[in-house]
Amino acid sequence: MNAAISRSSRMSPFSGRAIGYIASRAMHDLVMSFSILAIASLMFLVISRVVLGRGPAELWEALFSPVAGSHPIQSFQQWSVLVNSAAPLWLAAMAFSVPYHAGFINLGGEGQISIGGFAAAAAAICAPSFLLTSNHGQFAIVGLSVLAAALSAGLWGLAAFLLKAKFGANEVIVTLLLNTIALGVINLALKYPVWADTNAQGVQTRSLPGLLSKAHASFLAAHGFTLLCFVLLLSSHAYLWWSKPGLRLRAAGRAPAAAQLCGINPRQMLFVAVLVGTCLAGISAVDQVFSTGRFYVDHFVGWGFEGITIAILGRHRMVGIIVTSIYFAFLKEVGISLQIWGSTYGAFIMVQALFLFVYLFIERRTRI
Repeated sequence: MNAAISRSSRMSPFSGRAIGYIASRAMHDLVMSFSILAIASLMFLVISRVVLGRGPAELWEALFSPVAGSHPIQSFQQWSVLVNSAAPLWLAAMAFSVPYHAGFINLGGEGQISIGGFAAAAAAICAPSFLLTSNHGQFAIVGLSVLAAALSAGLWGLAAFLLKAKFGANEVIVTLLLNTIALGVINLALKYPVWADTNAQGVQTRSLPGLLSKAHASFLAAHGFTLLCFVLLLSSHAYLWWSKPGLRLRAAGRAPAAAQLCGINPRQMLFVAVLVGTCLAGISAVDQVFSTGRFYVDHFVGWGFEGITIAILGRHRMVGIIVTSIYFAFLKEVGISLQIWGSTYGAFIMVQALFLFVYLFIERRTRI
């Protein structure tokens, strides 16, 4: 293992050999992702024919009929809407993928995303008043919310790391429990009128300051958050797969004892992986908070587990995660059309299950 790390250290990430490997790896991931999605979609068409009595032509007509009010893939603007909807799922997927390669199974993404969303809204609501009267100050509020979301989710996720590192607790159980605890903490915090909307019936914060609309229009509506998500996705992917610290992290996750003999500290690598993953989870909630103008706890239900599904189907690689998340966003956008057939959410869950079965079938024959 030490020799492998040494050879990787001598190879520049910008050398011709490295660029060729990265391009071939990306093409392989793209082909695998499209294969999984295509096979699962064909299986769904067969099941819809048997169970619902509808053929592929009827399904296609239902998906793109005028009843839906839109045609999700027939213009550049609608493609951009799909990409913007998929962008938070990129970070939710990396929130699972990065700790996973360090030997930490993070099933607490939903709680971390909720904590991050609440912290982002609270930071914007409690921002100093002088920032609201300045155009640059409004951008500072957006940045402050992103920072608050990352730090709060990171600290929340580190609780699971400490329990695993100090007491040997099972991270699967701990992170699942932390999802429920996070909702309890948010419900408790929203009892205080500082940031809570006491007149609302649901669990939500007060509206964000109205002057933030300018920052929202220039930073978020102009696809700024999508660009931020892509930069973070690319950075985390490059760290995990193209850097020497990422190689050490994966070595510590795959074989901790052997990595320790090579001078790698597995606990330190685990700490870094959990911190990076949970911070990404928190940031993924910021766009939803600013888009709706407040924090709704119900808006993040299922995000964490969708991120896990996308990370697995995308084979923990950037290209696969992007392709799979856009496909998932497409399924959500056409959900209105699928109501013609009955239960929309049930059809969506069926497709997700088919994806996982196809992935497991292919993974047994094509090991990374």
